[in-house]
Amino acid sequence: MMGRLRKPLRLGALGLGAAVLAASLALNVALLSGGAVAERASEAFEDVTGTRSAVSRHAAEVAALTDALAAEQVETQKLYGKVAQISNMLLLARETNRSIRERYVVLSDELGRIKAQGAPSDR
Repeated sequence: MMGRLRKPLRLGALGLGAAVLAASLALNVALLSGGAVAERASEAFEDVTGTRSAVSRHAAEVAALTDALAAEQVETQKLYGKVAQISNMLLLARETNRSIRERYVVLSDELGRIKAQGAPSDR
């Protein structure tokens, strides 16, 4: 009687083991081949355990650094615009100063000629 029971139990155990191995293999293939599936499984694991994997920490850090870089680039462009504006103002100021100096030289020459002609108010 015992021999009759052993064979079905042995077959049942083999069948159960084969089913577990097949399910494990299918899950491994799904996790390795499907990035979305792996990501979802990782998120589920993180939600259940309350911990974050190194990959998700790294991804979050990369996203934060990317955002920071984009913000820095926007600020850099704003600063380049301000530098261009200030450079234009400086150029205008230099041109104005040059014009004033030239006018000063002309007026000084005219004043020198007038004094050289001997203005009567000096005597």
